[in-house]
Amino acid sequence: MNESRGVLVIAHGHPRYAKQAVTLARSMRLHNPDIPIAVGTDLDPRFFLGLFDAVVPWKFQRRGFLSKLDMYDISPFEKTLFLDSDIIVWRPLSMVFDRFAGEPFAVMQDDEPRGTWYENLERLRSEFGEVERIRFNGGLYYFEKCDAAERLFRDVASIETRYDDLGVERLYGKLSDEPMFGLIMSREGIAVTADHSRAYWIATTWPHGKPYYIDSVAGECWHLEGKEKVHRVMMHFYGGAVNSYRYRREALRLALVGRYPVQRAAADRLLRLFGAIVWALKWPWRRDRFSEALMRIRRIPAGTD
Repeated sequence: MNESRGVLVIAHGHPRYAKQAVTLARSMRLHNPDIPIAVGTDLDPRFFLGLFDAVVPWKFQRRGFLSKLDMYDISPFEKTLFLDSDIIVWRPLSMVFDRFAGEPFAVMQDDEPRGTWYENLERLRSEFGEVERIRFNGGLYYFEKCDAAERLFRDVASIETRYDDLGVERLYGKLSDEPMFGLIMSREGIAVTADHSRAYWIATTWPHGKPYYIDSVAGECWHLEGKEKVHRVMMHFYGGAVNSYRYRREALRLALVGRYPVQRAAADRLLRLFGAIVWALKWPWRRDRFSEALMRIRRIPAGTD
């Protein structure tokens, strides 16, 4: 397989990552039917039948976050958009490929106010430059098959044995891909891509503390920045958010529409019933909401949240 461009996802180590990858693939099939999707995996390939254009068996030498260091070698595409398995896509990704076209390697700026990844900035600056200016979310990487990108991935891999000696922050106690790529990007003068237009938000970061609305089937996803409604191309359910009610609801919504002859309106009503039951079980002192939700199920327009 040698398609000019496509989406790559990695699922390895535990079947839950296969389930997440399948949910991502269902959202891709719904909103990007013409863009091929490949999965690099060490799991049973039967998990991925019918949804992926390419299943790439892979023996991962690195586990956890560092499995992403293999994505250049795994990808069957000339132009690759790598997405973490816990992402759901809501809009056509052609705008993302167009945004990055011609770049050997690119990531999206992280707008979340967080500190540095590094302990000894002075030491790192002498070797890698102004490393503190590189902040991004590793749920999305773009790269093209070329000498520059291949060299970058090789140089990032060389950081692994020096990780702790360089004073790089661990994530959940594990070596993390983001600061490793950040060091090499800083040294090579590769800037993160900012998303200032807000026409359709490409960054994958979670809208912490902001009201948001999602409907995977309708392709609706937005959050509020003040009073401004910011539409999103995708959302990254990281840090345990895959266990949230809304992620599970959207995974079920995509499964219902993708696997069974269920109309969107019927799926919405089933999901509202599911949500009402969850609410009644989780907050029994508010069971009035359950009866209220049941009454709304029959008359609510499809696609509202």
